[in-house]
Formats: sequence, structure tokens, C-alpha cells
Amino acid sequence: MNAEQPKKARRIDWSNPTDVRAVVIAKLGFSNHCVREYCHDLSDGQIGYRLKLAGSSKARKEFRDGTSPLARRIMKQNEDYVVNQVVRQVHKPHQTDTKAA
Repeated sequence: MNAEQPKKARRIDWSNPTDVRAVVIAKLGFSNHCVREYCHDLSDGQIGYRLKLAGSSKARKEFRDGTSPLARRIMKQNEDYVVNQVVRQVHKPHQTDTKAA
């Protein structure tokens, strides 16, 4: 049986970059899977608990909904770039547009 071993619990240490990074990545709206990519030793429950202690338990939802100040800021900063990408993609010739000889 190759069951995953549960991750060992450890105290939260806000001077530990892993604990801070977990909250920052989650507040940016990324999933627990993404947080674990950068903070390898944390489980889903540990990530959620750190968000709760940081007063950010709803931050991920607010970011994804576009209601947080951070989400509005990022949208405003990147709007021109995204518009240009969309326009470039829309004007790109598609495979179905090629004429058969």
C-alpha cells in the first residue's frame, strides 16, 4: 500500500518565508495545488489555517471575484497587455482559413 504519509504539523513562524509565501500566493487567488508547488511541506489544511490566522480566509475568493483591492490593481495594471494579446489572437489566421489548392 503506497498511501501518502501525513505531513508533520509544525508551529507557524511568520519569520519563516514558507509560511508568509503560502499566504501571499493564496491571496493572489492561486489554488492550494499552486501553493504546495512553492511551499512543499504544507497540506491543504495548513494552508487554510495560515490564511485564517493572517486574517485572509476570504482573500482568495475576493480576488477571484475581482472584488479585492489587489485584484482591481492587477486588472488595471495588465489590461492593456491582455487586450493586445486578445487582439493579436483574434487577428491571427486560423487553420480553417487556409485555401486548398
